Amino acid sequence: MTTLQLADIESVETTENSDILTQLVTELSDLRERVSDLETENQQLRSELADERQQRGQSDASIRQEVTDLRDELADERQQRGQSDASIRQEVTALTETLEQGSGDDTPTAESETTGSVPPQTPLEQVVSLDEEMAESELTANQQRARFVARDFRQYATSVPAGLSMESGDIRRVLRAGTDTKGRTATVSRVMDFLDDLGGDGTRVVKRRGSRRIVADESLVARLETAVTGESRTDNTVVMSRAG
Repeated sequence: MTTLQLADIESVETTENSDILTQLVTELSDLRERVSDLETENQQLRSELADERQQRGQSDASIRQEVTDLRDELADERQQRGQSDASIRQEVTALTETLEQGSGDDTPTAESETTGSVPPQTPLEQVVSLDEEMAESELTANQQRARFVARDFRQYATSVPAGLSMESGDIRRVLRAGTDTKGRTATVSRVMDFLDDLGGDGTRVVKRRGSRRIVADESLVARLETAVTGESRTDNTVVMSRAG
């Protein structure tokens, strides 16, 4: 009886050891697979990191190139802007000389003394007072567009403490509604510059929050209204209804 029990115990111990060994082998195999997976994942991460560094380097190079290109464009724009300003000044000078030659003697006439009309004080007033035929023959396309805007400046402008103001967007809408231009940025800019230069001390361009606007003195706008003929005002009133 004792011998049988001892054999049974040894058999149980051997079975338990075998189960433990099998479990350890299984766990070891699982650990090896996990290590292999981690090594693979680590290799993938290293590869992704290398790709990211390469792409980052290319991205930085691209950004630097874009900055260089933008600087070049800005330099070109400044140069072109300087040339444009010089061209506008030349055109204004030539126009002023033409208007002065056409105006003849500035001595007030008996008619002007009787009616109380005031002689033009700025080239813009002279431009506005031209008849259509002379305006077409003497003015450039953008000068004619500036004249068109100036004839009814008050209707298009917004009242501000400094006078009457028109933003570039306002000028663009007026030009699109009443002229043959599509209101491109360059055209609007040149028209605004002509209004500024021809208006003398009565106009000034103001830059605010990345946009430009032209501000005209109330006194100048009043003189422009006096200089406009009845026919010219009628034409612009029609355009104003379309622009609105």
